[in-house]
Amino acid sequence: MRGRFFYVIFYLSTLFLVIACKPVSEFIEPVNYIETVKKIEINSPDYNNNKMINLENLVYSFLKTNYDDVTKENITWEEEGKLENGALIKASYKDAFVEIRAIKNGDFIEVKPIEIDFRDKNSNRYNILNVPFKNVTNEANVSNNTSTNTSYNDLVPNNNTNSSNEDYSSNYNNNSSEEEPYSKYKNKFGKVVNDKYVGGDFIEFVKNADYEESFYLKEQFWEMADNMYVTKDKKTYYYLFDIINKLEEKADTNMPRIDFLEVEGKKLYYTVGFPKDYNANTPSWIQFEIFERKFQDGLALRTAHVSCAINGIEYKDWEAIDAIYK
Repeated sequence: MRGRFFYVIFYLSTLFLVIACKPVSEFIEPVNYIETVKKIEINSPDYNNNKMINLENLVYSFLKTNYDDVTKENITWEEEGKLENGALIKASYKDAFVEIRAIKNGDFIEVKPIEIDFRDKNSNRYNILNVPFKNVTNEANVSNNTSTNTSYNDLVPNNNTNSSNEDYSSNYNNNSSEEEPYSKYKNKFGKVVNDKYVGGDFIEFVKNADYEESFYLKEQFWEMADNMYVTKDKKTYYYLFDIINKLEEKADTNMPRIDFLEVEGKKLYYTVGFPKDYNANTPSWIQFEIFERKFQDGLALRTAHVSCAINGIEYKDWEAIDAIYK
């Protein structure tokens, strides 16, 4: 009897040890981030209404502005990588794509609309504030349901108008309802007119901007940066975004590029990084040191210095440009 009891105890102990040594993930049902993300609803970027749209339809509507032949069925959805507490989801069709950071918060999967990264077929970048949105309401069902996810309205004021539902465009003019979400920022900070900033000290604005304001100011910076360049002989001109794209071709990277603006003293620094894997490793990056120059019709930004790293090797100024273009 004693021997049998000992055998039972030994068997149960061994079984417990085997179970205890199994990874926790074997006992937890894996999260289907893609299907969950598709169903998450946010406020539609179509500023003519305040209806909700799920992310699958939002992605489809954006890709439709790039390729008229796209259908929901031929959009590729994939889990591009793991985050510390979630996953990076990529939805793509040909050369256009959308990247969505899905974060697990308890029993819920959350997406911050302001962090959704939209890239068109020409590699132009957009966020939820200015994404070109093609109204495909007849194909993409839009509802009035309340979302459990972070609302787009938490980040951008909602403006309702009585205008008809036309295709949304990121280009705006004085008569366009699309500019309404920007109106309070334009009134406070001014805007870019003919490649110059009108309305105050741009670098000082960036320095003191809060989280929401920084997105508007970055959009203004991108508009100015589109025509910024460096030149040694006034014959050959290297434009900032072309420099960045050339560096990306050489970079050993498997992650979306990251970029940010920061201010030190009177100088503005624009940094673009090309990460490797999901950690702090960024072997390739470029930084532009920028200053303001005043003109009668506004402020212009000029590049003072360029520094970069290409797969861990650092360069500065013309050595950096030569290394990027060679």
